Formats: sequence, structure tokens, C-alpha cells
Amino acid sequence: MKSFWLPKNLYEAIPLVCLAVGLFAVAGAFWVARYWGYWTIATFLVVGAGVISIILGIVIFRMRRDYRRKSAWARHTEQSKTPADDVSK
Repeated sequence: MKSFWLPKNLYEAIPLVCLAVGLFAVAGAFWVARYWGYWTIATFLVVGAGVISIILGIVIFRMRRDYRRKSAWARHTEQSKTPADDVSK
């Protein structure tokens, strides 16, 4: 299977899009259920899909964060810093 390349901006936006779509789906389903006055199977399915989308966005954020912390590139850049580069002190 041939892999495909995504531009960096699009790659970084994937978890944000998952979170936004999930929040929109959950909020919209709750609004529709409140407006109609009752829940339907479709409303439950939309809430479920929204929750799954939110969880997916959080998992992607955490996996990328953990990978970047453990990667050799991150360790190399931290070791190559001089004391003058560290402005947090």
C-alpha cells in the first residue's frame, strides 16, 4: 500500500477537527432533542458518533505528544541547547 503525504498544517489540524466535529455533533443532537422534546435513535447515534470523535481527537493529541517527547530528535534538540538558550530560568 502506498502511503500518502499530508501538508503539515492539515496534519496538525486533524485532532482539532475531530474535537470540533464531535463537540458540534453532541451539542447539535442535544439541541435537537430538547427542541423536539424527545430522543430518537438517530439522536443517540449522533451523540455516540460525536463522543467517539472527541475521544479520537484526544487520543491523537496524546499519542503525538508522547511520541514527540520520546523521539530521538526531541532528545537531541534538548541536549544541544546551551544555557543561554534556556530562557525559562
